[in-house]
Amino acid sequence: GGWCLSKKPLTVGGQHNKLFFAIPKGVKNFELEVAGCLNWSLVKATVRNADGKIAASNKSIEQPYRFKLKRRNSAREIWSLDIEMDSPEGVAFLRQGKSLEGFFAASPENILKKQ
Repeated sequence: GGWCLSKKPLTVGGQHNKLFFAIPKGVKNFELEVAGCLNWSLVKATVRNADGKIAASNKSIEQPYRFKLKRRNSAREIWSLDIEMDSPEGVAFLRQGKSLEGFFAASPENILKKQ
């Protein structure tokens, strides 16, 4: 199934990050996992759909938190994940479900377009 998360998380530092990811054509249900650094920094994560509207949010993540997301559209789309930390030294760990393309980008233009 498509619900197994990638083994190695992406480590993100800094107080605010906006990352983009692609949802492949045909995928309607998918997961993202966000974790803070235990006893160090809380993370606020907001998932936005292709229109920029909030699809899910959690304001206080320390332990790994799994967003289970659904969408109606089945075309390939670019969504975003906003990460905010309560400390400038904060660290967050991000993983995508196997049904996604497996990477995050700093801008939507940096995600390869499939021909």
